[in-house]
Amino acid sequence: EKLAKFGISVSYEEFKKMWGENFGKPNVARYLVETGTFKDRESALDFLSSLGVHREKLDFREVIKLIREGGGIPVVAHPSTLRLNLKELYGLLKEAKSAGLLGVEIFHYRHTPSLVVALRQMAQDLKLYTTGGSDFHSEEDKTVKLGFLNISSEDITFPL
Repeated sequence: EKLAKFGISVSYEEFKKMWGENFGKPNVARYLVETGTFKDRESALDFLSSLGVHREKLDFREVIKLIREGGGIPVVAHPSTLRLNLKELYGLLKEAKSAGLLGVEIFHYRHTPSLVVALRQMAQDLKLYTTGGSDFHSEEDKTVKLGFLNISSEDITFPL
């Protein structure tokens, strides 16, 4: 509906046929790039973010529970995108830890060196694993390159 206002004719049902019930902004952005509507993933994502589409979100406690039940290791990815100050972020991580959180991503291309230091300290205080990554999703994404952060196994504390 919101896409149609901009002359983009694709339906929710078509997206469900392409990706099933569980799809999101990255999938739609890829579609917009593949159809030539946008030249790159970043501009497509910016456009989609500007639409203010409401989406249902699970409570983080439920997400942690589902990940643990499935045998996974719940980790907060790129916490800088949560737009919390350090005190608020520490409080969230502490609460999430009590719900079963096991780790936090401290290395990410959007994390400043001072944020990496703060996140490492929070992880140590809360006894959380530390992870990191380039946030690479596909060759079409020109924002980041696979492995460009140069993270070594000594930089993370994650069970391999």
